[in-house]
Amino acid sequence: MLIVEKGDRETFFRIMLRLSFLPRNSSFTWKLAYVTLSLYQKLFYRITVEGKEHVPLRGPAVLASNHTSGHDIVILGCSSPRQIFFMAKQELFEKNPIVSEFFRRAGVFPVRRGKSDRKAIAHALKLLRDGCMLGMFPEGKRFPALGEGKTGVVRLALKAQAPIVPVAIIGARDINHMRRTRRWHRDRVLVRYGVPIQVEHDPAHNRDIDAAYSHAQELTTCMMKAIAEMLPPEMRGLYA
Repeated sequence: MLIVEKGDRETFFRIMLRLSFLPRNSSFTWKLAYVTLSLYQKLFYRITVEGKEHVPLRGPAVLASNHTSGHDIVILGCSSPRQIFFMAKQELFEKNPIVSEFFRRAGVFPVRRGKSDRKAIAHALKLLRDGCMLGMFPEGKRFPALGEGKTGVVRLALKAQAPIVPVAIIGARDINHMRRTRRWHRDRVLVRYGVPIQVEHDPAHNRDIDAAYSHAQELTTCMMKAIAEMLPPEMRGLYA
């Protein structure tokens, strides 16, 4: 039985958000969002998770996932055993100051897409060096089947010496809200976490730009193929 002493600033709700089923070492805002979104997805999705044991429970890591739908962040957040810090396009932080503040408190931070956003990169690197886990979509935008992977995920992982966990989300693109308005329906989604890819930084690459680029490209291809192997053939795209 939980007892909250009179005068204690911790509310009963805050205590409940510390229960063991919640993501480890996560912020209060992330726990609040996790509870809310978990209830939402249980009503409208049927998420099956495979390979959750591959997600490191502590230390820096990067989740690298395919990206087919706006639901992907919610799906990953509900299926992960720990808090994920996501990059999100700058435009999402410019529409509503309340939503923007909530995103920031939940660990979501803005990035200017299509540009070399040094501030976002520096923040992402700091998070990794602080032992956090980043969630990234290597393709950069949504594709129904795997598009070309960018090297940004690998470059961050190399600098922080953080493992990359490949993730495949299947079924998110088929989620249809209109179908729910006509009859009760729960869309099926499958999330697969793959074996972490350990990255190693070669000091020699600091002196050879071409070698560093080639190494990043090789690791990116390895990462994208690992994602593709967990997807059905029609979703493997360039990495079929």
